[in-house]
Order: sequence, then structure tokens, then C-alpha cells
Amino acid sequence: MENHISESATCCAGITGNDWFSPQRIMMTSGATHKLARTYGNAISIGKARVEKCDLVATNGVIHVVDQP
Repeated sequence: MENHISESATCCAGITGNDWFSPQRIMMTSGATHKLARTYGNAISIGKARVEKCDLVATNGVIHVVDQP
């Protein structure tokens, strides 16, 4: 579960296009880092997972529904 939780709140609006030279990354509580990317078709991915629903605001953070466990 720690590989799916980050201490920082990241909203989908803050994820920019795919930058080959300095990609955006996010660190999970497990210590793993994942690349954040937005495609030309506006799809967002976190690592290899595609984000299905963005920015579901909860009392303790922001939830993103992804297509992979």
C-alpha cells in the first residue's frame, strides 16, 4: 500500500506534458519514485499506471483512480 501513497498532494492540473530531459516525479511513502506524464491526448500516467479519475478530494488528501494495482 505504501507504494500508492505520497506525502505530497498532487493535482492532475499540475502535471505538465511529457518532458524527456526533466520529467516530473513523485516520491511514495515506500521510497519509490514514479514518473508523472501527460500525453498529447491529455491522458495522465503515474509510472506505468494510467489515471482513470483525477483529483477526488478527501479530508486527508487527494485521490487518483488508476487502472493498475
